Amino acid sequence: MSGRGKRLWAPQLTFDEAYQETLHYLKRCQEHQVLNAPLRPELIYAYKLQQPVPTTHFHPLSPLLKFGYESQPLEDDTKVVMAKLLCVALKLHYFNHPTLSTAHEPYWFAIPDLSQPHREQYGLIYTLHQAGQTHCWLITTWDLSQSSSQYKRFDIGSKFPTVLPKDLFQWLSIKRWKALKEQMVSTNVHQETDAQTYQAGHILDWAPEFNPELKALGAVWARGIKRWVFPKGWDIQAVQEYMQWVSSLTPQARFEHRWTKSMEYPKAAVPYGTNIKSPEHESDSNH
Repeated sequence: MSGRGKRLWAPQLTFDEAYQETLHYLKRCQEHQVLNAPLRPELIYAYKLQQPVPTTHFHPLSPLLKFGYESQPLEDDTKVVMAKLLCVALKLHYFNHPTLSTAHEPYWFAIPDLSQPHREQYGLIYTLHQAGQTHCWLITTWDLSQSSSQYKRFDIGSKFPTVLPKDLFQWLSIKRWKALKEQMVSTNVHQETDAQTYQAGHILDWAPEFNPELKALGAVWARGIKRWVFPKGWDIQAVQEYMQWVSSLTPQARFEHRWTKSMEYPKAAVPYGTNIKSPEHESDSNH
């Protein structure tokens, strides 16, 4: 087994240390031909939890950061997913808590994906702590509103949707993140009324049929100009790449993607529990 020690992810890492750890991991994935170019951009969710999550029944990340000489397909798939979730964890670390350190190494878990047989959905627990402050984030490959109604009530500051473009190395760039952070403005997105001179965000020009995707990405309906906008300081380039991919899907494929990502729930034709009369029964009742 190759690696840099028994426990690769040490506790209490600063952002810079966590960034170097993740960057090294991505390079190792590439060297072992595990991290191939993704076929499409991907939407990852992150939620800020009210209190830290006990890690008793979850898996520590360190064993996955190591690489053996034999290929293990299931383990390799998990390594790729963890690479993506770590990228999102670093982004929220940089943008939301740059001065805090990790409380412990990240922990991960997997649950069966009922929408895709023989597949799993993954989650990563990323906890930050310093001087009595603790911030626990849960980064997932699926929308947690599928699992619990309480996550539907998360406000914009507690939900952190992120689009990962095809090239993770290009996206995982301090220069790029710094440029995005410098663009952040505190202007109320609803105050401006002229779309031609709008400065509070990026106006998104997509047909109304794509509204579920826009909302899932964190877009805001600006009441002053009556348009969907994306707040400045977020990665509009990755968002546009994601929307272009979505627009290239067939209606059926887009519907399936929405179902998987829980952007909108398909409504049942008949509410659950409603008694449906068969044609034969209906004809009998008419007599």
